[in-house]
Formats: sequence, structure tokens, C-alpha cells
Amino acid sequence: MTELEQAIEIAVGLHGAITRNDAGFVACFSDALTAESYILLVEDLKSLTAARQDRCVVVIKVSSLM
Repeated sequence: MTELEQAIEIAVGLHGAITRNDAGFVACFSDALTAESYILLVEDLKSLTAARQDRCVVVIKVSSLM
């Protein structure tokens, strides 16, 4: 399982709504606290970077930024 797939599974486990594309995905949660908790859960995944905006998190593969 890739780190991207792991991150998606974690988001789904937190009841996040996922919008996916080739470079990553956006996960929106019921509140900003859950989004912040999600960031902490995926910060150890080295091939991904994540940024939070209110109750949503954008997760992107680092390789797609190069």
C-alpha cells in the first residue's frame, strides 16, 4: 500500500469526504479540529505534504511538486 493510499484510508476512517486526482486529494471533515488531527496523523508520511484550510486538508504527493 502506498503512503497516498494510507492517507486516504485514514481520512475515510475519520469520515472525510474525498476528492481525488493524480497528484493527491482533498479531504473535508465535519470540523476544523478533525482536520487538524488528520494533519498530525499524516505528517510522518514522507512522500506526501499536507496543508489545512478550515475543515479541509489538501494532500499532495511531493514528487508532483518537482
